[in-house]
Formats: sequence, structure tokens, C-alpha cells
Amino acid sequence: MAGKKRESGGLSEIFTRNFLLLASINLAMFFGFQMTNVGLPVYVVQLGANAQVAGLVGTLMTVTAVAVRIFAGPLLDRFGRKGALVAGALLMACTIFAYAVFPLVGVILGLRLLQGIGWGLGSTASSTMAADVIPKHRFAEGMGYFGLVAALASALGPTFGKKIWSVTSSNVFFTIVAIFPV
Repeated sequence: MAGKKRESGGLSEIFTRNFLLLASINLAMFFGFQMTNVGLPVYVVQLGANAQVAGLVGTLMTVTAVAVRIFAGPLLDRFGRKGALVAGALLMACTIFAYAVFPLVGVILGLRLLQGIGWGLGSTASSTMAADVIPKHRFAEGMGYFGLVAALASALGPTFGKKIWSVTSSNVFFTIVAIFPV
């Protein structure tokens, strides 16, 4: 970089305790999200839903999470990032667990909306908090590392979810998966 001196403190400048904690939380939330996506469509079909409803189960959460992100920024600024992260993670965990407790397709569709709210709020809060702790002169690099966490969960989460689904009951599956976001 001609004419621009770059400060360098090594990776330890990015990989602080707070960054690693946030990356771990984000990894766990993404794992919960990815593993749920493996088991839930199969579960609702077992409960009597058709293929269109099983597809709707995936769509509802995604659309809800996108919509929530529109409002998440102002909520984080007004009520605090940490509270939003905790609320989002708890909402995700409770809704995942509730899939086993309320095995009714209509209820599951409603729970999926709530999970989308939790996912949108929690993932936005964790990314915002990561942006807050990354040194500004290493921001792009730090956010790249933070983004790798999501990629790792996207690559491994479905495999773990499928394996857990294949060796357990649906109740055990959702109980295990509910642990991840919290």
C-alpha cells in the first residue's frame, strides 16, 4: 500500500476474548439453525403435512428473519446489543424445544415464525457486537473471519443434524438442537 502505513498487531489483535466469545455464540446459533432445517421438514411430514407445508416450514423462518433485520438495528441501539442477543438465542432455543412438545403442524408453523424472530434478532446482534469489538483498521479482515463461522456451521450443521436425526427420536433431536443457541 503506497503511502499508507498499516498498523499490525497480529491475529491476537482481532481474536480477542470478546471476539472469540461472539464467534462461538454465532457458531452455536448457526448450528441450531442449520440442524433444525434438516429435521423439521421431515418431522412435519411425519405429522401428516404435505410437501408444500414442509417447504413452507423453511420459508417462514427465512422470510421472518429477513423482515426482523429491518427493525433489529434500531432495537439494538435502543435496548442494547447484549439483551437482543440473549433474547434472540433464548427465543430460538425455546421454539426448537417446543417443536417436540407441541407436535401439531399449525403450532409448528407459528413456532417457526417465532424462531425466525429469534434468529433475525440474535444473528444481527452477534454480528453488530463483533463489528463493535474488531479494531477499525482491521475491520474487513475481522468480519471475514467472523463470517467464516457461519460458513463452517453451514457446512457442518446439516451433516451433524442428519446424523443426530438418524440415531434419535424427534423429541431427543429437538432437545439436543435446542441446546445449541443458548
